[in-house]
Amino acid sequence: MSVTLIPTYFCNMRCKYCYRSETGFDKKIMSDDTLEKVFRMVIPEYSKVQFLWHGGEPLIVGLDFYKKAISLQKQYATINNTEVRNNVQTNCTLVTPEFAKFLHENNFGCGTSFDGRNHDYLRGNKDDFLKGYRELLSHGMSVGAISVVSGVNVDRLIETYESFKEEGIQNLQLNPLVEEGFAKKNEVLKLDIKKYTEKMIDFFEYWISDKDGISVEPFFSNIRTIKENKDTSCSNTSCHGKWMCVDPSGELELCNMCYEDSFYYGNIHNFSTIDEVFNSDGFKKMLVYSKCQGEKCIGSCELYKYCQGGRINGELRNRKTDDGVSFTCYINKKLLGHIIRKVNDFYYAMDDHMDLNPFFKQAMGLTK
Repeated sequence: MSVTLIPTYFCNMRCKYCYRSETGFDKKIMSDDTLEKVFRMVIPEYSKVQFLWHGGEPLIVGLDFYKKAISLQKQYATINNTEVRNNVQTNCTLVTPEFAKFLHENNFGCGTSFDGRNHDYLRGNKDDFLKGYRELLSHGMSVGAISVVSGVNVDRLIETYESFKEEGIQNLQLNPLVEEGFAKKNEVLKLDIKKYTEKMIDFFEYWISDKDGISVEPFFSNIRTIKENKDTSCSNTSCHGKWMCVDPSGELELCNMCYEDSFYYGNIHNFSTIDEVFNSDGFKKMLVYSKCQGEKCIGSCELYKYCQGGRINGELRNRKTDDGVSFTCYINKKLLGHIIRKVNDFYYAMDDHMDLNPFFKQAMGLTK
């Protein structure tokens, strides 16, 4: 079971592409009652639970908030010996030595966002980001980073990749722009999906040949998907009944990716058990919508076994090409289709000694 926890929507930054800006960066902080209700209702019901702390900027609520959270998690984990893991998605600007020490000692995974040479323009505070990022590294933490692909940097993907390597960031995840919030109002950020796909294919070709390369998503997962004949990525699998998101007021939804109000499950304080959440009207409506979405593709698309019809919020936003194809579907057909052909071409020709990206070879199953 995975739970996204948003302790606050407040943020100390104003990134030009922030899809959550329409929440108004509200300063409300999740109450102790809500925090405990989540842990009490979720942790004892599962053998493993992962909490992803998101925002806003999750570290803005302070170190004492997380000390309290860890104490409560341990209390409820002992009931059925539940394995609890935590991950935090932070902009790194508020990382102190004390925070880094706490995160490391409590086995937090950590992700951040970095936009390479465009960072100051798109996000700001690059020096503060690097200071916090290096503080985490100095405490032995491994930190991956997201870079948002927009009209600003779609022509500079290789440059962004190389800037990650220069800063010693070993894991890059490229996410196409979500046209919500600030991004919706900023014309220079608008992303042409056909150009995005073409540039991602060019970058993929560069990446596989980089013998000193780092890991890149979605490429690594795409290759594993092809090898295993199924997709396990967030965007292309069903997480219904296996994931939920809790906002600062206790409102529940599938995840924090801007779903319609009609898909909200309700407030956690109005439920007694997790089973009640997954029997709510909002959850049932989402299941029906997902089923209908998938049925459009079954039997008519050779990629369905990989994408399962795609993540439904892409459809809900109605982001489509001029000929009516959803962006997610277009990307899968072009980018994933290209990677499938490339993997098949390489499969019988590769060996351990070929001068290729080590992460490409790992994804292909040639190395560990």
